[in-house]
Amino acid sequence: FEEENFKTKRNNSTVAMLTGILGVLAFLGIMAFVVVKLISSVVAPGEVDRVEVPNLLIKEFTSELEAEYPDLRFIAEYEYNADYTSGIILKQSVKSKEKVPPKTEIILTISKGPRKVIVPDLSNSDSQSAQFDLEALNLKFDFKKIKSDTVPANKIIETDPVAGTEVEEGKTITLVVSLGADVKQVFVPLVEGKDEIEAETELQNYGLNAVKTYVESLTVDAGYVISQDVPADTRVDEGAIVTLLISNGPPDAIPSVEPIVSPSVNPTESTTPTTESPTPATSEPPASPSPSTSTTDPVITKQITFSLPTTTGSTHVLIKVNSEIIYDETLDNGLGSHTQMVIGTPDTVVDVYFDGTFQFSKLLSE
Repeated sequence: FEEENFKTKRNNSTVAMLTGILGVLAFLGIMAFVVVKLISSVVAPGEVDRVEVPNLLIKEFTSELEAEYPDLRFIAEYEYNADYTSGIILKQSVKSKEKVPPKTEIILTISKGPRKVIVPDLSNSDSQSAQFDLEALNLKFDFKKIKSDTVPANKIIETDPVAGTEVEEGKTITLVVSLGADVKQVFVPLVEGKDEIEAETELQNYGLNAVKTYVESLTVDAGYVISQDVPADTRVDEGAIVTLLISNGPPDAIPSVEPIVSPSVNPTESTTPTTESPTPATSEPPASPSPSTSTTDPVITKQITFSLPTTTGSTHVLIKVNSEIIYDETLDNGLGSHTQMVIGTPDTVVDVYFDGTFQFSKLLSE
C-alpha cells in the first residue's frame, strides 16, 4: 500500500511540473508577440500600410484622380508640349510600383498642349528666308507654286493660313510661291531693210517693243533698218525688246570749192582816173581749200555675256547703252547667266545694273 501511494505522488508531481513548463512557454510566447508588435511599431511605423504608386503617364489628368487614389496626394505642374494635347500627364515625380507612406505627395507634369504662335507676313519674301522665319517659330512648311502676273518668280505670294492667324507650334504652313507671269512667247519677224515706221509697227503687231539707234550709212538709205539685234524667227517672251539699227544716210558731203581768180587790170585801158595804183593781178590763183575727209566709226554688233547672282530667287537686270535703256527685265537666277546683243561703235559704253545697283561698265570694243 505504501508503495502504491509513493507511485501516485510521483506521478502527480511529474504532471504538475509539465503543466508549469507549458504555462511558462505560453507566457513567453505571448510576451514575444507583444514585444515584436511594439518593436515594429517603433522602428517602422506604417510599414504595413505603405501604398504602391500607380503608372499615370500618358493618362488624362482629371479631378477624379485623387478619388481613385485616396491614399496619395497629387500636385499638378503645367508646361507646353507640341506632341500631346492639353491635360495629358507627361511626368510623375515618383516611379510607378514604388511603395510610399500614405498621403505622400506626387508631382505630376501636365501638358498645356502646343504653344500658340502668329503666322508672320511673308509676302514678297524669297523662299529661303521664309523657311528660316517659320523654323524660328517652330512651324513646319510646304510649297505650292502658281503663276503670277504681279509677283516676281520665286517670291512668296501668300501663306495658308494667312498672315496674322494664330496657330499651334508644329503646324504646317503652306507657302504659295510665284512662278512668274504666264508669258506668251512669239517669233521675232524679219524687219531688216524695212522703213523704220513699218518695222516698228510690225514688231508691235507681234507684241514686241522696238528700241532704235541711229547711225550713218553709205549703203542703206536714211530711215531704213540696217540690222536687228534679235535674229528673225527667234522665240522670245511677248513684250521683249528688239533693238533696231536705223540708217541716217551717208555722212554730209563737203561741197567742192572752185578756185577764185582775180581779173587782170590794164591801166592804159582804164577810162576812169584813179588816185591809187591798181592792184596788179596775180598770175596764180589762190590755193583751193582741201576737202575734208569724213571719218565715221565702224558699226559693230557684239554679244555681252555676264553671270547672274548665285543666290536663289530672281534679279532685275537693267542694261544701258550710252545711258539709253535697251534691256529691262527680271530674270531667274537659276539661268546662271544672260547674253545681250549690243549694236554700236567701238566707243559705245555698256552699263549693267542688278536690282538698281550698278555692277560694271565696259566699252563695246573691249
